[in-house]
Amino acid sequence: MIWYIRTAMRSSKSRLNGRAIGMRRSVARPIFIACCNIDAAEGLESERNYIKGQAHFYRAFAYFTMVQMYGGRYKAEGDNTQLGVVIRNDNSTEPRARASVEEVYTQINEDIDLAIQLLGATEEKRTNKSHIDLHVARGLKARILLTQGKWLEAAEMAKLVVDL
Repeated sequence: MIWYIRTAMRSSKSRLNGRAIGMRRSVARPIFIACCNIDAAEGLESERNYIKGQAHFYRAFAYFTMVQMYGGRYKAEGDNTQLGVVIRNDNSTEPRARASVEEVYTQINEDIDLAIQLLGATEEKRTNKSHIDLHVARGLKARILLTQGKWLEAAEMAKLVVDL
């Protein structure tokens, strides 16, 4: 993910569209597949929730990163009709128009809220720092809220992380 961010920031504007498509294909699409197909997997519900929570976290993070790199800035005062990024939550290959920044942030918040719900309900513990848990998801939610100018909500969410 960091490679995409650094490369896109150094690239010319003519190359940014290709980077956005490449990032969506390599990051967001596999996450979408995991989000949709995990319910059909065998295993304990707690394990499925843990995996699905992580997948929704990564999708929220991917859209959050892409909209900041390739979309307009979120305006806390409203009117976020500026172009964001393409939202693709199905397996369709049909061309789609870019969603508004407001629509993208709605999707981001839905995904991170579901991730927090699923990760909070699971008994699974992360075995490695590269795995996502409830506290990491709450940290991202705080960062999203800061970007949206929701200072008090961001502080409350960050406090939940710090107070463990």
